[in-house]
Amino acid sequence: MLSLAVHPQGGAIMFGRRRSCSLVGVDIGTHSIKLVQLQEKKDGWHLERAFTAVIPPDCIVDGSVINFSAVAECLRGLVQTGKLEGSKCVISVAGHSTIIKKITLPSMTLSELQESIGWEAEQYIPFDIKEVYVDVQIVSNRESEGQMDVLLTAVKKSLVNELTQVATDAGLNVVMTDFASLAVINACIFNGYTAPGEIIACVDVGDKLTSIGVLNGNQVAFNRDISTGSGTLTGAIQNLLNVRYEEAEELKLRHSRGEEVEDGVVDLGKRVADVIAMEVQRSLDFFTATSISSDIARVVVMGGGCDPASNGASSRNHEAVP
Repeated sequence: MLSLAVHPQGGAIMFGRRRSCSLVGVDIGTHSIKLVQLQEKKDGWHLERAFTAVIPPDCIVDGSVINFSAVAECLRGLVQTGKLEGSKCVISVAGHSTIIKKITLPSMTLSELQESIGWEAEQYIPFDIKEVYVDVQIVSNRESEGQMDVLLTAVKKSLVNELTQVATDAGLNVVMTDFASLAVINACIFNGYTAPGEIIACVDVGDKLTSIGVLNGNQVAFNRDISTGSGTLTGAIQNLLNVRYEEAEELKLRHSRGEEVEDGVVDLGKRVADVIAMEVQRSLDFFTATSISSDIARVVVMGGGCDPASNGASSRNHEAVP
């Protein structure tokens, strides 16, 4: 399982499996907050309960919290509904303040890698190394060539601090932070979507961001975020009809349910779906052009933005991306 564990109190940052326990997972997106309660049992993790709530517009911009009180209040409501005050919590991070890269380095032990990654990472991360948490995992070791493939991850400390503060104010005890895109990839692995030697693409369509991950078996082969999601359609409807955000969102939902809406809304849905599908296709084409093993067997599409109940462009995305 791939995950970045950032301990807010300044402890070690590491990949790996967790001890048997109960955890609350929190994903704070630009459109809504998703909260799940998970229990680890002998046969793996079990979903006990799930909650979601829509947050006011513009509370989250480019992954950063702009309106702390509104977001914390929204999350607090979910925590109280589930009677989860004081629960151990894992929060997700995504957006432009995060970096996930697969890099090639000379072969070395994990301890040697962890000691040297500080200066090795500087050439791959477009942020001041002092402003980020960095973690690594050895993906494969080609000893005959003297090289190894490494998954390098980084997240701005300011983003971790923001989300930790929100979760703490809502009554949760944050114990680690995970990348949203890696969590999606883990979900594909745990739910049996992968097979040895098979390459699949995981496409997570959100409100403002679409994450694309390519898996070769259980290894991450490619990862990219694109700044387009189902919220693009909401904004386009607002501009077209000069209506409030809430009205535009309702029109999008009505369209997705097959209800009658203005012709302009239907056309916008097709255009936005084409944009998302084209960006996904470009990313997969880039992977295909730069990878030795590049035949993608399947594309798994998920996320709130691909749900037919929330995005009328869903079926078009499935058709446009082979």
